[in-house]
Amino acid sequence: FHRHQTSTLQLAMAASPPASQLDMILKALPCQVCLEQAPPRRLLMEVGMARSMRALQRSLLELEDSEEKAAVEEELRIADLVMEELRRHRDHTAFFKVVAKQQRNAGGKKAVYVSIFDGKTVYELGVPHMDSKGGCFVHTSEEEAAQSISSFPRSSAAWGAPRALLLVRGDGRVRLRHGKVHFDGITPLAELAWEKA
Repeated sequence: FHRHQTSTLQLAMAASPPASQLDMILKALPCQVCLEQAPPRRLLMEVGMARSMRALQRSLLELEDSEEKAAVEEELRIADLVMEELRRHRDHTAFFKVVAKQQRNAGGKKAVYVSIFDGKTVYELGVPHMDSKGGCFVHTSEEEAAQSISSFPRSSAAWGAPRALLLVRGDGRVRLRHGKVHFDGITPLAELAWEKA
């Protein structure tokens, strides 16, 4: 959250109920590891670790020797600790999602953010959204998000709607496909001011 740390905290606190403000603050503070390792590199590490853990779990099912099983179980225990640490770092890593911004709701206080692709999926600040149909696509930088504007298919339901950039947290499993980042879900934290490409 390097560049947006202060404004992110202010926006997240304004959009969050008081009980969750401390959690938002703690998760929004970057650590030294996150400052030194770019998000794409840490995501690659997470995906690689998940793949290694699946391979270890498969080999564990095939082993009969108790010493070999014990060694693989120890490797799995260590891998699980590494995965837990990688996910902890992901919790305070900034990700970005381009959405359509619709008219404010009837009360006039909150904007309504929806998926550009389907025009129906609603994203609400501070509320986790899990997507069972393939996950949520995000960007690892504002620049990447701005460049993506032209890549939305013209057939997208909300293609012509005004756009907004949301700062989000990636939730659940991560997948990297064709240079794109997908999470099982996201938690939108704040709308950011941005320069569109």
